[in-house]
Amino acid sequence: MFKKILIGVLVVVVLLVGAAVALPFLVPVEKFKTEIAEQITKATGRDVAIAGSIDLSVYPNIALDVRDVTVANAPGGKAPYLAKIGQMLVNVQLMPLLSGELRVDSFKLVKPDINLEVGPKGQPNWAIGDGEAAKTAEEKKPAEGGESSIKLIELGDISIEDGKLSYVDLSAGGAPIQLAAVNMKLDYKDIDSPLGLDGSFVWNKEPIKLALTVKNPNALIAGQASPVSVSVNAAPVRMTFGGTVRTGEAVSAGGALDFSTPSLKKLAAWAGTPLGYEGKGLEAASVKGTLSYGGSKIALKDATVKIDNIQGNGSIGIDTGKSVPYIAADLDLGELDLNPYLPPEAAGAGTSSYQWSNDEIETAALHAANADLSLKAKNIKYRNLLIDSGVVAVKLAGGKLTLNLSGLNLYGGSGVGTLVLDGSSKGTVGITQSFKLTGLQARPFMTALANYDTISGTADLNINTTARGRSERGIVSSMNGGGAFQFSDGALHGFNLASMVRNLSTGGLAKGPEQKTDFAVLAGTFKIVGGVLSNEDLYMKSPLVRLEGKGNTDMRSRTVKYRVEPKFVADLKGQGGADDKKGLVVPVNITGNWHNLKFTPDLLGAFKLDPEALVKDPKAALEGIKDQLKSVKDIGKGAEGEVKGVRDAAKGFLDGFKKPKAAETPKEAPKAEEKKEVKQAEPPKEEPKKTDPPKEEEKKEVKQAEPPKEEPKKAEPPKEEPKTAEPPKEEAKPAAAPEKTPEEKAKDAATKAAE
Repeated sequence: MFKKILIGVLVVVVLLVGAAVALPFLVPVEKFKTEIAEQITKATGRDVAIAGSIDLSVYPNIALDVRDVTVANAPGGKAPYLAKIGQMLVNVQLMPLLSGELRVDSFKLVKPDINLEVGPKGQPNWAIGDGEAAKTAEEKKPAEGGESSIKLIELGDISIEDGKLSYVDLSAGGAPIQLAAVNMKLDYKDIDSPLGLDGSFVWNKEPIKLALTVKNPNALIAGQASPVSVSVNAAPVRMTFGGTVRTGEAVSAGGALDFSTPSLKKLAAWAGTPLGYEGKGLEAASVKGTLSYGGSKIALKDATVKIDNIQGNGSIGIDTGKSVPYIAADLDLGELDLNPYLPPEAAGAGTSSYQWSNDEIETAALHAANADLSLKAKNIKYRNLLIDSGVVAVKLAGGKLTLNLSGLNLYGGSGVGTLVLDGSSKGTVGITQSFKLTGLQARPFMTALANYDTISGTADLNINTTARGRSERGIVSSMNGGGAFQFSDGALHGFNLASMVRNLSTGGLAKGPEQKTDFAVLAGTFKIVGGVLSNEDLYMKSPLVRLEGKGNTDMRSRTVKYRVEPKFVADLKGQGGADDKKGLVVPVNITGNWHNLKFTPDLLGAFKLDPEALVKDPKAALEGIKDQLKSVKDIGKGAEGEVKGVRDAAKGFLDGFKKPKAAETPKEAPKAEEKKEVKQAEPPKEEPKKTDPPKEEEKKEVKQAEPPKEEPKKAEPPKEEPKTAEPPKEEAKPAAAPEKTPEEKAKDAATKAAE
């Protein structure tokens, strides 16, 4: 393309120079403008019109000033003309011209408008020479050994001022390239000298400075190779190239390239191919290396690539001849911080108030290119996750991105994995992930991955899931898969299961940042169906505690419904301890939002009591609890608190079911006033059983609280008080509350014990 533009411009310039030189020898200029235009048309094969004035002087040099010249386009051309020149100024040495040598001191085009086109069949519109004059010249070609009448010996200052240039390849269906405010100076002494071009122009509203040197322009015109250097300097991009360019049937080049831009995003948008990316990354970038270019393919070897704070070395290849660009690369990167290229996290993410978004996920970026990339990196950052080192193989084709991760070293462990983002189907995104991670330090890993710091230890994780949807919510709701996990020699932070046994009678589970439950192993498997993760085989071994659990977490609503059953056993061993130890099981129900979980001990479940049997015979129930406590009686040194806690809890739990003596069936009821007086004068509960009369102090108190004199007789010796304090059966029935069911009584008793 660049060759065609260069040749086209040179042809137009030479054509105009030749026409200007020929003018004085054709006819008187101003008087015969029409005849002059016709003669130039015959010479070039293109219609030429001169609408402006012509000024000519011939001594000491031939100076020509022609205004408003139009050269017609080739037949079938899209543009209205090949060239239109506002003013053409030519200064040619006279004396050398008389001897057949053309020495041009200056040639200047003011406000030229040049339209270069490649036709639908590949024919350029700047191909000149089909006129009658050309044929006559061919027929009148000098005999062998003869010479042409005029030879181009020297060109002086050639310049373009405030011009326009348009180039379009109609055979390829490309968009036109349009340059405005073109100001150029051409240094081209003769056909055997190097060509130098220095100037500026505006493309797509940005001014660009251009410097070009061609060591052997004749070679390029002949389709051969020549050393070339190019420098482009604009606000969006800077580039230098030094190497060899060959024209021939297809332009090719090879040499050193140095490219830089302050913003890849702005450069792409300026070039007409916006990336559709609004993140913080893809700003400053640079590329240095050995360039090879041929046709639609560009390759860089021994390249140093820098994008934002990412720097790598290796090779890169780009093919622009496809429907979308194809990129291949093999790069060894240093630190790889992916955070600037990730979409921002939704507001409230990581809190209990967050809800999955229903906004449609944009997939345009997955269709911008196809790629095969091999990337080695250290210190890979993904949000808060840090990977020490790894190899990433990236394949992007038709909107489907596949990442194969191998040799991952992270959080003291290692892993491999595959992540697929499939945006090939319009309107939906598919996500498939498969990871196997071993030996990770669980707490820093889970904190970085999901802001979840409840568990520590050494983790082995295995997960495989698939999902597809239009939005976050759609993807989560369609997720299916499964996996397994095992944590070793760690702890559950934020609560202490062992302390729950000590505190059953006073408050249950001890919680707080300083609390933890140590374990030797915590493991299980899980399944995901329709966005609901379920686990049926959780187990944990720790000193004094064995734990089993099952339940689910609904990822759609971000809630948990889970039940764990810690068994407190007489075994200080965790790993290697027996699984079938007898002990007390104290179930805990875990419910609530992911970020606001509630832990509720189940006391009825702890003592394995039937509510109805508990109400009917508390004594027998207590004996059953004692049998359970025997299994943890000898837990050992330092565990006395656990045993005492269980006993106290059991006692408090069953005290709620003892029948109070005040509930005995009464025979008579005193009047309202008498009731009040008796209550004011009655001693502690133990006293009514005694038959002795009250002490003097008590009598005194009674007398002080007595109403009129008749009343004291009714408050006489304690023996008769129980009878007077008893309400008659008939009156008690209307005031009595309905009798509770055994389950309700058991629940009340459990509540009382827990409180």
